[in-house]
Amino acid sequence: MAEIRKLESWPAEVGRDELVQYFTLTSEDVAWVNKSARGTSAKLGLAVQLCALPWLGFVPEDVPAAPPAAASWLAVQLGLPVGSLASYGSRAQTRTDHVKLSAKRLGWTTVEADERTGWKRLREFLVERALEHDVPSVLFRLATQWLASDEVRMVRPGVVALMREIATARGDADGELFRLVGPILAANPALSDELDGLLVVPEEMSVSRMVWLHRGSTTYSPSGIKGELDKVGFLRGMGVDSLDVSVIPEARRR
Repeated sequence: MAEIRKLESWPAEVGRDELVQYFTLTSEDVAWVNKSARGTSAKLGLAVQLCALPWLGFVPEDVPAAPPAAASWLAVQLGLPVGSLASYGSRAQTRTDHVKLSAKRLGWTTVEADERTGWKRLREFLVERALEHDVPSVLFRLATQWLASDEVRMVRPGVVALMREIATARGDADGELFRLVGPILAANPALSDELDGLLVVPEEMSVSRMVWLHRGSTTYSPSGIKGELDKVGFLRGMGVDSLDVSVIPEARRR
């Protein structure tokens, strides 16, 4: 839960370069904010969301908790008291409406705006990446970058919803990998039993062969080098080195 809250919250601070790049308003932005919102609190809150979206790819729910440096810089540009941000968002609908306004002005969309196309595009992207990477945190980072890219410009959905999509994509990718591996195993019937045997702990070992193979040497000592050569010999004995695994994505061939 703590990790989810972190992913849904503001960064602790905003760097000087980020302040200039993302929180500097144009004269058109200032005019748009003044026209689109009433009251000092609403205007400053809308400006924060307008700048936060391209910076983070989403807008944290607690808008008043934006980095003080960012809020202060926006207040100066708008000629508003920075303290007025504290009362922003007393109505949840105001924040929701302002997110939509900001997204529209920036040319962004949401997965919910087009239930069929939005989620479909995200799912297709995740499955393609899951064929290359199996680590959820890596897929989350790649999805966030893709959603915020100039080609997509889609507001990142909630963390829980995105993680659910990632879990589904990993399952779909595993199914596709099994489909690709199927012909390889069909052509080598004995190999299936040998691969299953990697999960069994032999009497002469304290761990399974799979664990043994995944454990890399931590030293360059003669015994460490011999241990790695023993693994190479074991795999060659299974005929792994002669398998054609070109149909499997390179990052997954391990």
